[in-house]
Amino acid sequence: MVKRTLVTLSHAMEAAALTGAADGPVVVVALFQRLPYFDRERETYSRLATLADAVVVGFVDDFRPRLSGRAHPVLLALDEPLAREWTVVVATPRMGAFLVAVDEETVGPGERTLEAGRLFSGRWGFSVTGAHAELRRLRAELATRIPPGALAAIDEVAAGSVGSAPTTAEDRTDASVRLLVAEMERARRHGVEVRGRLDAVTMNGDRDLTSQLYTPAFLHRWVGANRTTTAGPLPLALLLITVPRLSDVGRWGTRAERETITQVVEPLTRRLRPIDRAVRLADGEFLLVLPGIGEADAARLAEEITGELAGLSQVYPFLPMNAVSAITVTRQRPLPLTELRDAVAWAAAQQIPIALLPA
Repeated sequence: MVKRTLVTLSHAMEAAALTGAADGPVVVVALFQRLPYFDRERETYSRLATLADAVVVGFVDDFRPRLSGRAHPVLLALDEPLAREWTVVVATPRMGAFLVAVDEETVGPGERTLEAGRLFSGRWGFSVTGAHAELRRLRAELATRIPPGALAAIDEVAAGSVGSAPTTAEDRTDASVRLLVAEMERARRHGVEVRGRLDAVTMNGDRDLTSQLYTPAFLHRWVGANRTTTAGPLPLALLLITVPRLSDVGRWGTRAERETITQVVEPLTRRLRPIDRAVRLADGEFLLVLPGIGEADAARLAEEITGELAGLSQVYPFLPMNAVSAITVTRQRPLPLTELRDAVAWAAAQQIPIALLPA
């Protein structure tokens, strides 16, 4: 599941809690991974806190924020499994809906930003028995961090469906919503495909005209600098490669410049997956952004690319292809480009081809 699907399902479940039907205590438990993601929904949860008997929201952060009404923040440890969950559980004794999605820490191809392309795996449904089961699971994990009053409301709701079976109305509602979500996903995939074909034709300023690689402006948008994003959830391997004298080839004319850049770009892009991006930051400076790749695989890729670039000196003896690289695997936003450039400068001074920047 991609993030857009999760947002839609979450909003549908939150809307159910906001209806205010008199069918017993209402409890909502939601996990947001990081505080900035909760901040986007803070207004909705402020409304829920005035209607529900207990609202528990969890995320990773250093400080516990002040929340209104019957909303209770729960701080998650960075390394605990719940920190990877996008979860919403809405329940009363007779109604329930649940979404439990675990971050796969990678992205799908074709989305306009990394944030939109994030992939999750998990389960969801509009079922009172399913929602109560998830409520009991979360209660077991978070009991010591939930105030007694909220805990009592959760226990009252969760105790209601033990041993009961789903109703016909629940089954029908769940089947209908699953059909709608499947159609929404089909339309989304079609939209991604069409947008990809249009982007390939128009480029919209996203591509450098000489190298056909992505531009810094594209990188800024793709990483999500203008949208809600946050450090932590999605690891990115970054490989910064510099060919210091690449700009010198321009003295031999435009044709020589284009042919040389084509030869440089080929080893940079040949091994990339559909979800990876290659960016030309400057004349002889290139960045590979590799979601979900570990440090060992990134180092191996750097060795292969720098080796191939060095071999181009046999084709262009007038232009030494002494490429220097720096790699890191980071969860930082914005991306640590300054630190990578410093690492490249250090590697060049030490006359070594690759520098490793610790995460």
